[in-house]
Amino acid sequence: MQKGQLGHGDTIQRDRPTVVSELLKYKIVRAGAGRSHTVVMTEDGISLSFGWNKHGQLGSGSVRNEIESSPVRCLVSEVKNIACGADFTVWLTSAEGASILTAGLPQYGQLGHGTDNEYNTKDSSVRLAYEAQPRPRAIASLSGETIVKVACGTNHTVAVDSNGYVYTWGFGGYGRLGHREQKDEWAPRRVDVFQRHNVLPPDAVISAVLLSFGNPGDTCKRKR
Repeated sequence: MQKGQLGHGDTIQRDRPTVVSELLKYKIVRAGAGRSHTVVMTEDGISLSFGWNKHGQLGSGSVRNEIESSPVRCLVSEVKNIACGADFTVWLTSAEGASILTAGLPQYGQLGHGTDNEYNTKDSSVRLAYEAQPRPRAIASLSGETIVKVACGTNHTVAVDSNGYVYTWGFGGYGRLGHREQKDEWAPRRVDVFQRHNVLPPDAVISAVLLSFGNPGDTCKRKR
């Protein structure tokens, strides 16, 4: 496709499933896809990515679009799970103090680091931009928690810890974060209904694309 998200090192459209030859040497156990990028995980905890990288969503440490050399290695290790939003990526790892890492576009706080990285493009301009985060970074506020599940919507994230508590952050329009207010959250915030009742078991399946709190197509749902 146009952004190289199919992983073949070109931008040719393919109408039927085609083996990604560069991945044949790996045993791929998980995959996730964003707007124009793809991330995969191997059985031994390696993560690779390919596609559009304007915001650093490939997690390779740069914002170069490396179509010719795709897939590229993500700068994470001991990976247990992956999830993709439109222009960002989340990794769960078994590394101590870094159970969840993010990279990509921070515009709505969906990376969970307490900022949207907004800045003026020129000193005399009111045109705003958002500084890309191309290197995966651990979410400091969750360093003491073991995150076991994660899912992403277009511009928001939901995660579950080993105690069954649910956290959401990112774009808060239409109540999709579950906090009874339409406010963006720049850092993980526990969802009150689960905090009081702790009703979500750690082995629950979570999704950020079905209706529960807000609009269909971009919200969070829990399933037993």
